[in-house]
Amino acid sequence: MSSKNYDDTFLDSLRQVYETNPEDLNFKKYFALELYKKNELKDARSLLAEVFEVDKDLNVEHALNDIALKLEPKGRSLGFVTSDESDVPLPRKNVITFANVAGMDEVKEAIRTDIIYPFQHPEVYAKYNKQSGKGILMFGPPGCGKTYIARASAGEINAEFISSSIHELLSSYAGQGERSMHAIFELARQKAPAVVFFDEIDAIGGNRSGLNSVVRPIVNQLLTEMDGIDDNNKDLLIIGATNLPWEVDNALRRPGRFDKILFVPPPDKGARARLFELNMAGKPHDDIDYALLADKTTQYSAADIVYICDLASEETFKLAIRSGKEELISSKLMVEITDKSHSSINEWFNTVKNYIEYSNDSGLFDQVASYLKTVKDER
Repeated sequence: MSSKNYDDTFLDSLRQVYETNPEDLNFKKYFALELYKKNELKDARSLLAEVFEVDKDLNVEHALNDIALKLEPKGRSLGFVTSDESDVPLPRKNVITFANVAGMDEVKEAIRTDIIYPFQHPEVYAKYNKQSGKGILMFGPPGCGKTYIARASAGEINAEFISSSIHELLSSYAGQGERSMHAIFELARQKAPAVVFFDEIDAIGGNRSGLNSVVRPIVNQLLTEMDGIDDNNKDLLIIGATNLPWEVDNALRRPGRFDKILFVPPPDKGARARLFELNMAGKPHDDIDYALLADKTTQYSAADIVYICDLASEETFKLAIRSGKEELISSKLMVEITDKSHSSINEWFNTVKNYIEYSNDSGLFDQVASYLKTVKDER
């Protein structure tokens, strides 16, 4: 991007800071998104494209797609934007819905009842002095699909999906984290209905007494944005995901912020069988007993199942290299690898059991206790 002065004073001050350290990826992204918001689309496009090469951030993806729609000439092929200097490839957005999510029936039903129905039928909800838009805190062991179901929730209501994480909000520049947090919510309000997703929210929404001076103002800004003013959070669904619910500040869990707290469990037996089947699709294999594999992987995460399938593929690939011919991934091999494997989330449940027994006055872990009873009965 060639150096230029901007009439907007704030934008020009950002330009000056950027030019002193153009290698700071976080600030480059912040500056580029501000250019986009101020309608400096051509300058924003080139910087955003550079950022997207190394950081597949959904806010950047959204901005690039929007710029393409605004700048593209009629008849231009979808997925690219023509520049005076070069053709810059743009990402294509894949929309997913609950139909793409294996299992999680209770979680999906809770989101349908409390979130999707109000979005689809606001006139009915309004009769009870309610409005669409609220917060959901999803917690559970790692690798069980919290991010995926958040994206699917956005797809169900045809909403924008705007994702952020602690790494995108922290900066060495004073006040930038708060401005970035505000910018995320402003973008969502402009594009409503929208889903704002914060992954690892315990990192930015942890107990404020234990946070450092850099993170604490970001948390305060998050609380301010979630409270909103003049109903400006209408048609916003704010989803936070965490593996460490005991680290999340109680202020975030009060009514009016994260109104619904959902435990996202490991996949059930039917979902596990489906996950094995999906991960083996397109690979050369014989008749695999997916039900047997599901029986052997109680309390395994979706990531664990993907890992088992990858190991089986790798072993069979090596065999094919040695034999010089295509080899089929066998059901026997899948069972052998599964028998040698271990769930990666057992330690998480061991930790949660202590909270259930000694620190569950709020009832936060009741859903986990019910799940563990179900698993015990299944075994």
